[in-house]
Amino acid sequence: MSEADEIVLCDSTLVEEVSAEPGGEAISRCMACGTCSAGCPVREVVPEFDPRAIVRLVLLGAEHEVFDGDVLWLCSGCNTCEERCPQGVNLPALIRAIRNVGVRRGHVPAVMLAQLDLLKQYGRLLEVEEHNSRRAKLGLPPLRNPGDDYRVLLERAGFPPPGEASGEEDR
Repeated sequence: MSEADEIVLCDSTLVEEVSAEPGGEAISRCMACGTCSAGCPVREVVPEFDPRAIVRLVLLGAEHEVFDGDVLWLCSGCNTCEERCPQGVNLPALIRAIRNVGVRRGHVPAVMLAQLDLLKQYGRLLEVEEHNSRRAKLGLPPLRNPGDDYRVLLERAGFPPPGEASGEEDR
């Protein structure tokens, strides 16, 4: 293994944090058999997505290898892995637990931050005004823009105002 290929073991608390999340307790049952990876439809399209490797990296405490990049966020939650797992690990729930820890630690993909900004601005991922003109032509009532309601909820949850955390300043 070259120096560039070495995994940096940097966080002994990562496993405990993941285990404390709903769905994360199953990490201790994984025996790394690879059944999840072998049957994963996402892996067929994106070979870099390897559920077994993600679990192993968490168990090793390799925070940056787990959270850097977008691979962790590719799980579609189809549950194929859970249906096939000989240990009964609900891998989509485990992946969600790992993601939750990542978000708390500040590892959020830029595309998700952009979606959060849209949610804060419009209360949904699409601005409704263009849809309201079509709805008016059909005699339908306009969709309400619940952006203000969502903004209040998101601010109370500690999210910054729209545009401040979109990652655009890093680009």
